[in-house]
Parts: sequence; structure tokens; C-alpha cells
Amino acid sequence: MIKKLFGETEEEQFNYLKTRLIALGVGVIVLLIGILLMKIGVPFGGTIGEFGSGICVIVLLVFGWAIMRGLFGYATIGALFSGNVAIGTVIFVVFILLGYLGGFVVAAIGLCRFFILLKKRKENK
Repeated sequence: MIKKLFGETEEEQFNYLKTRLIALGVGVIVLLIGILLMKIGVPFGGTIGEFGSGICVIVLLVFGWAIMRGLFGYATIGALFSGNVAIGTVIFVVFILLGYLGGFVVAAIGLCRFFILLKKRKENK
């Protein structure tokens, strides 16, 4: 399962997870800064928090898209709309919701796998 989600070799998995987890970490940090600024009364704190939240949502959708592609076989968003546009829109909304929720699970698994790969790298040195 890990190979299907993150890549065949440990090096591919490490590179795949590193970029996405860094982006997720940046999103969480920006979100926390926005919340803190909002709590102390800075007017644009809410905007910064929303920006951080948007980063997190996009990264979780990227993580969740691997599940959606594997479960339903749609490799691209355009394939959803290839038949009926109305049905494609409904399927697209379901994909977004399920992909986001699945992204939480895959991100948690990816974080654990990333720490395991880091530990292996340190033991090999």
C-alpha cells in the first residue's frame, strides 16, 4: 500500500513526502500565525489565517487525490466531465469531499512513513 501511495523506492517516497509535508507544515504555521494575530486584534490576522487554511486544504487534496485515483480510476479532473457535465459536476464535488477527508488519513500515514525513512537514513550514515 505504501508503494502505491508514495512511490516504489524509499528515495522516491522520501522525495514525494518531503515536498508535500513541507508545504503542509508551512500551511499550518501560517494558519497558527493568523489565529494568533487575530486573537491579539490585528485586522489582517483573519486573512492570513484563511491563506494558511487554503494551503492546508490544497495539500490535503493532493494527498487525497491518490486515493481517489486508485478507488475510482479517474486519473484527471477532465475525465470526470467527459460524459454528462451535470453528473460530472456531482462526481467532482463528491471527489473533492472524499479526497479532502482521505487526504487527512494519507497525510497522517505519510508523516509516519517520512519519520521512518528519516530514521533509516540516520542509521545508514
